[in-house]
Amino acid sequence: PDSRLREMGLASSSLPTPTPTGTPLPGTSVFAVSDLHTDEEANWKLIQSLINEKVKAKAKVEEGGGGSGVEVEVGKEALIVAGDISSDLRVVEETLLLLQSAYDAVSFIPGNNELRLSRRHPHSTFRDSIEKYDAVLSLCSRLGVHTEPFQFFGTPSTLILF
Repeated sequence: PDSRLREMGLASSSLPTPTPTGTPLPGTSVFAVSDLHTDEEANWKLIQSLINEKVKAKAKVEEGGGGSGVEVEVGKEALIVAGDISSDLRVVEETLLLLQSAYDAVSFIPGNNELRLSRRHPHSTFRDSIEKYDAVLSLCSRLGVHTEPFQFFGTPSTLILF
């Protein structure tokens, strides 16, 4: 199998070695989630509740070690959202803003829901899914949500999204 991988140029020795730009903080983490469907009220309420609890817990730790009196160096956290928040871009925006309140970096890979043209959203004026895709990317850019590969807080590798 190793020789076959080398023939294909995929052996580990043939792959480029990432160059770290710094030392990640202890506890630096990357999380991934998909299919939030926050246009459904029950899902939106659940996500709000989970994020609000996360924000409160993180604030406690940052303020003083979670009540232990010991100063804690908190690692950075990134969240990758792998599509399907909503076909309504207003809901996508609201959801991404909520997620950004709890994570140091948020990345988004649009799914079929984001590209769907729906009669349920009469305010939508997109000619086709390509135009809507461009609008999703513009929205993410405006919010500071990553949609392209990026270096995550000094980690030795780049997060590649799509």
